[in-house]
Amino acid sequence: MAKKTVEERISKKKTEIEQLQKRIDADNQKLKKLKGELEVLETSQVMTILEDFKMSPDELRSLLRTQSYSALKNANTQVQSSQQ
Repeated sequence: MAKKTVEERISKKKTEIEQLQKRIDADNQKLKKLKGELEVLETSQVMTILEDFKMSPDELRSLLRTQSYSALKNANTQVQSSQQ
């Protein structure tokens, strides 16, 4: 009798695990799909900006590099001044 009860509990746990794994797999597929959709939207946003400002991708890259360099330089200056 005790053996049957343990086997039933094991069976129930296995069923719960299978159901949970199916939900996890479904959520992972949904996450992958949403990430893809987000990437498409972000690309579309960048293309819209380029069209609105009549910028070439090379001009945008150059601008972003300049902005990034300036931001890094400012952050480095702030760190150095806070260390003194």
